[in-house]
Amino acid sequence: MIREKRTKKEVSGNRAFVVVILLSIGIIFLSSLVGYLQNQFGIMHLEKIIYVIVIVVAYFLIKNYLTEYRYSFFDNELIIEKILGKRTTQIATIKSRQIAFFGKLSEIEWDNKDMHIDHCDVSKKEAYVIKYVQHEMTKLLTLNPSEDLVMHIQKSVEAKDFDEVDEEKLIK
Repeated sequence: MIREKRTKKEVSGNRAFVVVILLSIGIIFLSSLVGYLQNQFGIMHLEKIIYVIVIVVAYFLIKNYLTEYRYSFFDNELIIEKILGKRTTQIATIKSRQIAFFGKLSEIEWDNKDMHIDHCDVSKKEAYVIKYVQHEMTKLLTLNPSEDLVMHIQKSVEAKDFDEVDEEKLIK
């Protein structure tokens, strides 16, 4: 069994402190600018712009810095979950026999227009893609696994073509 977590961008130590300081300075600057514009030009309800900008920045920070993806590979089955705080959302459960293609994102052929694309990419420059068939629908899922997980998935996909043999038939 392999289980790992990935985030889009790691923020820790000094970098996290700089992000918080820059966000605080930006909010103070925006509130000062809006106050100045309201007093100077008499425009009312301009503070709503601050709210919209803060919501957009918060969404960006949550999406890029706080969302984690957990990949679990156990018994020829890949389970992908999205974690935001204490909330875990299952994105996909893929058995290795359902996988039609596994490789780098740049290597896949986009020949089928009926494919359903699920995005789970952490870093697009190093992303892998899994093309699989589930409920008679072709789906694509992008992810950014470690090299160890890539090796296990590739071995499982290569071994899916071998039929399982009953132990008693082997002994006879």
